[in-house]
Amino acid sequence: MTRYNKDMARIRKPLARNFNAPKKCGGKYCYSSRIEADQVMEEKAITNPEVALATYHCVSCGSYHLTQTNKDSLKI
Repeated sequence: MTRYNKDMARIRKPLARNFNAPKKCGGKYCYSSRIEADQVMEEKAITNPEVALATYHCVSCGSYHLTQTNKDSLKI
């Protein structure tokens, strides 16, 4: 078995990454715009109506996230 030296090309295995997976920040999914986050919020409201969700802008990553809120505290 030959050893690696600077003249030899090192064989690299491709990294298994899912580039289509949504980004996460602090365990929450990142959405690039408020419109996208609102669309996801509406879809989740249909599938699980007892959970009240709200969107907010994250200062650390610059994207939008969904968070659970009390239904009483939401004012539309």
